[in-house]
Amino acid sequence: MLSRDLKYLLVVSANGEKLMYYSFTIPLLKPRISELNLVALKFAFISCLIKYINVALKGMSEAWEDALLLMDAKMADYAVNLPDGTTLADELLMLLASGKARDELKEFLINELTEKGLQKLGLSIKISYTTIKKIAASRVLNAITSLQYHMSELLGMSNWYDKFGVLGLSPNDVKACLTALRCFAVKTHELLLIIENSIKSGGIFFEWLILGA
Repeated sequence: MLSRDLKYLLVVSANGEKLMYYSFTIPLLKPRISELNLVALKFAFISCLIKYINVALKGMSEAWEDALLLMDAKMADYAVNLPDGTTLADELLMLLASGKARDELKEFLINELTEKGLQKLGLSIKISYTTIKKIAASRVLNAITSLQYHMSELLGMSNWYDKFGVLGLSPNDVKACLTALRCFAVKTHELLLIIENSIKSGGIFFEWLILGA
């Protein structure tokens, strides 16, 4: 435990039935109270933003799982009756590529899902994609921008060795974090492009399903 003035480090340890009390003088921290407060404030901002991103990523994952579960639930009865060595993906890819479907798939789409059911399924999956896109664009990217701002300030602080470097703030570590953030931002933009293409392709795909039925 640190004393209020950051001058002493107080340690209590157990040795059998005895408690040992130690007091260490820390000449480095007391003159750096202002610097420590600034670093602690930055740490609080960064920790909150990381937690915010984790919550956003969880929301994206849940939206994607909802789309998969919905598709699996709608097609489960058909998938269990496929011939050996054939998957549902194979069937749908053949329909999309050739515009033709096996009689069993046609019957399933017409009698079990129906045109209205396919339209509803396509709309539900589009909503899931749109939810992921919205979270990535409005939450994740904004949080990354805020993180880059705070990390850039930390980089400036870490370069002032006499004030912050002596506390263990390393420019190389901060630069590594900034590089990771830039990569994260690039991957998020790539994901947004993929989602946009998937929304368009998904609409075409379900039109093919309806026509194939």
